[in-house]
Amino acid sequence: MPGITLAYSPFPYQREFHDSTARFKLVVGGRRSGKSLGALQEMVRRALTKPDSNAWWVSPTLADARDVGFDAFKEQLLDDLRPLVQYVNEMRMLVRFRNGSRITFKGGESYQALIGRSLTDLVVDEAAYVSEETWRRALRPALVDKAGSAVLCSTPNGLNWLHGLWEAAATRANWTRFHWPSWINPTLSPDELADAKATASLQEWQQEFAAEFVTRAGQVYPDFSDANMVPAFSPTAAEFNVYLGLDPGYATKAAVVFLAVPRAQDHRVDNRELRATIFDELYLQRCDTHQVMDRVAATLAKHKLDAGAVKRVYVDPTNADTASIVQRFGYLVENKKSEIEPGIAFVRSLILSAAGTRRLFIARNCTETIRSFRGYSYAMKRDGQTKEEALKDGQHDHLCDATRYVISGKFNPGSDAARFLRMAQL
Repeated sequence: MPGITLAYSPFPYQREFHDSTARFKLVVGGRRSGKSLGALQEMVRRALTKPDSNAWWVSPTLADARDVGFDAFKEQLLDDLRPLVQYVNEMRMLVRFRNGSRITFKGGESYQALIGRSLTDLVVDEAAYVSEETWRRALRPALVDKAGSAVLCSTPNGLNWLHGLWEAAATRANWTRFHWPSWINPTLSPDELADAKATASLQEWQQEFAAEFVTRAGQVYPDFSDANMVPAFSPTAAEFNVYLGLDPGYATKAAVVFLAVPRAQDHRVDNRELRATIFDELYLQRCDTHQVMDRVAATLAKHKLDAGAVKRVYVDPTNADTASIVQRFGYLVENKKSEIEPGIAFVRSLILSAAGTRRLFIARNCTETIRSFRGYSYAMKRDGQTKEEALKDGQHDHLCDATRYVISGKFNPGSDAARFLRMAQL
């Protein structure tokens, strides 16, 4: 087989990873720390040095396997490796080398689809987002008969099963572990990291960048305090833009939050001087959406505002009927779908960023919203462990949901504050 030189110069911390002879390597790293790139290079090296090997790259989803694994292989390695590659099957995401080795890129959505294979090498990318069942019932057994090797790399995801594996790997034979915070990568600029720290909550900074296992036990918004509370006030249409968040209900409580944003700051959420304030609320039992909107008009009038002062209403994205009714009252409505946890993370970052900045405030007259923020908690499993989801208890979730709708919708965390968190994992 001809010699090949790859355009890959690992940093010293990546070199330590490659030089390790441990059968199992566990890399817990922050965003952009180079964990996925290092794992891909390691997998290719093993395939080329062990003829007839059978390797899998497993990501949380099939789309992730293509984006982060297969496409990265084609874009970064394939041209250099062409003399050694027999063929590439696009549909199966399979690479076959001339020495008989093969690499297949797969999604980990269903462990049943992965059972029964025999592997010499395995990479589990973003392993914390692959289920423990997939690791325990499909992937780990696939390494038994050939004494296969594995690399598991990931950012943390609370104290889930990967945390337990991380703790066990400290003393387990044939295992080694590596901790790579984002700033270990010398190509990341200090300014970019500082900007990310300013717009992420302390919990998100610790998990996504410092690569620390952070518990979600207890409150969803643990940093919410008196420092986020301000005296009651009425915003003027000349100085503030008003936005509403609406979580409809009838048998359950309907919740509305009224958010004021200074017009001079009402653009991008990465403006560190942003000050958004919930200045009023509605928390109503047995009111349909028509009745809720009548109460909205009365609340606006109390502040000497009308519907024209409201720039947009953000409603539950699963309830199209509510959006249609609100529109008939003359409001611009948005009900775009958004993921719950990123939305919660974004609200958390406005309550208190990792840099110590508070940008979301609640007027003291909003007693139900304050109560909800203080009591909103994560659900618990039967064994007493925390679930990675907020509890729908009917007591604290409605006003918190309404807040999340307006904050996520207005400031669009998918494009601004979370842009660094969502960068490619290579």
